[in-house]
Formats: sequence, C-alpha cells, structure tokens
Amino acid sequence: MRISTLDNPMTATRKKAGRPATSTRDDVAVKIDRGVKAKAQYVADNRRLALAEYLSEALRPIVGKDFERAARTADVDGRD
Repeated sequence: MRISTLDNPMTATRKKAGRPATSTRDDVAVKIDRGVKAKAQYVADNRRLALAEYLSEALRPIVGKDFERAARTADVDGRD
C-alpha cells in the first residue's frame, strides 16, 4: 500500500519549525560580558522577565540619551 504525501493529513497540518515567537519585539543576538549577563539573568529571573526584555528596558533610556547626544553632535559637525 502506497500513501502519497498529498493523501496524508499529517503533512498538511505540519507546524512551522523553530521556536514560536514570544513577543512583539524585534530581538537580535549580541555579545556581552559573561559576569554582566549572569547578574542580569538573575534579576530578570527574579522579576519573571525574559533576559532580552529586561535588558531592553534597562538600556532603552541610556541608549536613547546617548543617541540624541550623538545625533546633535553629528548635526553640529555637519555630518549626515
């Protein structure tokens, strides 16, 4: 008895491979000092947050200020 893949309902409903998306953020991988990561992971675990979420929220105001400062400096220097 031959069963083709078109006749097999299991292949038609196969899930997409990989981990399902857990947030609406656009996460990327970065390198960070191992000690900083370990401490950040501890804090994130205690707050029941994903490490990426914790670090994003912690860094957002710092990076925002530095970005604005760099943009103003670039504008003054005539760089685009």
